[in-house]
Order: sequence, then structure tokens, then C-alpha cells
Amino acid sequence: MKKIFTALLGITLLVGCTDEAAKETETEKSPIVKKENEELNDLPEYDLLAQYIDLSTYEADVESDNKGTRVIFFENEEGQKEYKSIFVKGANHLKLVSLDEDGLIYDDVIQ
Repeated sequence: MKKIFTALLGITLLVGCTDEAAKETETEKSPIVKKENEELNDLPEYDLLAQYIDLSTYEADVESDNKGTRVIFFENEEGQKEYKSIFVKGANHLKLVSLDEDGLIYDDVIQ
């Protein structure tokens, strides 16, 4: 009887600690994502990106930023890429694509 009680107590403690650790990790990541995404504030396409993507949820990963174009991937908490932004600098043209079944979200010149 003592062995069963000890085993149940051990399992309960493990489950409780695991849940708490997951909450702490989630809480820690949110401010980091917000801070990293704040660097996007100065970009001309920022307002449109914020309109279509919850930037507090997705982490921006600037894949390339050269003279002609800027490509940004937006990743979820698991690190999976969910959105892709392509901005053509000379033409001020933004294309925003959902990488799941939704496809093209925005494709136009920014005023």
C-alpha cells in the first residue's frame, strides 16, 4: 500500500512540476518575442504586417535584407514557419503569404 501511495505522489509531483515549467517557458518567451519584433517598427511594411499577423505571438526571423528585397519569416512558439513576408524596396511592394492552406494574404504596393 505504501508503494502505491508513494508512486501516485511521485507522479502527481512530476505532472505538477511539468505544467509549471511549461507555463514559465511560455511566459518568458512572450516578452522576448515582443522585444525582437519591436525592431520591425521602423520598417515601411510594419503596419500592414501588424494588421495581418499577431506580432506578439509570432517571432520574426529576417531571412534576408539586401539592397532590393527583404524576406521575413514569422515562426510560432514551436519554431514552425507560418508566414512569409516579401518586401520589394524599390517598388514598395509587399507580398504576405500564409504557409498553410490559406496561401496569399496580401499582394499590393504600400502607399
